[in-house]
Amino acid sequence: MDEIGGEAVCFGREDDSGKLQPPTVSTYVQIITGSEYACGLLVDQTVECWGSFGKNPIPGMFTQIVGTTFWACGIMIDKQISCFGHLPAFVPPKNDIGYVQISCSDDHCCALDTLGVPSCWGAHNNDQKSKPFMRPPRHARSIAIDGETTASNDEDGYDDEGEDLSSDLVQMKQISVSHHYSCGITLDNDIHCWGTEKRFLKQIKMNITGPFKQLSVGGAGVCGIYGEVAGNESVKTDGPRSHSLECWGTEVETMLGAAPAAVRDLQWDQVIVHKFSMCGVTMQSDLKCFGPVWQGQSLPEDLIIA
Repeated sequence: MDEIGGEAVCFGREDDSGKLQPPTVSTYVQIITGSEYACGLLVDQTVECWGSFGKNPIPGMFTQIVGTTFWACGIMIDKQISCFGHLPAFVPPKNDIGYVQISCSDDHCCALDTLGVPSCWGAHNNDQKSKPFMRPPRHARSIAIDGETTASNDEDGYDDEGEDLSSDLVQMKQISVSHHYSCGITLDNDIHCWGTEKRFLKQIKMNITGPFKQLSVGGAGVCGIYGEVAGNESVKTDGPRSHSLECWGTEVETMLGAAPAAVRDLQWDQVIVHKFSMCGVTMQSDLKCFGPVWQGQSLPEDLIIA
């Protein structure tokens, strides 16, 4: 049986003084970072942080954690959400069945409950009454009006005031949140995006056909990793390949422009997109990073990602 987790290694510009290196040698199953802090989820499901959060353990036991610039949240073992750090004013909701996955930006969060139904909450700098950046997508269903069957023609299942129309929430396997827009992988393994960033959303379709196994949304755009794609394994063949990476958004395309062959020829396991960079782990557990923030920066040698 393979061992779970490994030691944490921190690197990058904010670690010039070594202040983000973990204070102890521990075995982690997940690491998150923000502005001058880092936290790790240990194999015993506890969380410890270092840097600007201090070195005190976080109360509770967790199954997943997610970081923003100044604060973090996690799914606890009772499937409820707990947040810690320099917290914003908004409070995560509770529900009877609990949550299984969470994603946060500096402004808002979205989480999937145990049925895969998304909930979003938070705040934003603008005063849009309908807050479409937080509204989870919906499948419009037929409505009986005066004995006749019709259907909502509203694209996202909400009216102009942000009120819920007669529609079903889209169930998802994974969700990822950025400043103005969010995306999720549906039960059909397609990607569905929604939000207010018109410049970005005009560059992609709101629905992207999969099959996708993982996605990440950041200020630079969206990247998705395909799952198993039958009959299309050659790098010379057009169209998606199993475990290939595809990205949308001007900034992501710019970051990848310097190394298109390195991206296309590899098979990917995980990817994360930030505002000015993106990093991914290949199926061979190698770490690859792209973007101007990495110019002049070197990755740790012989680093194998668990």
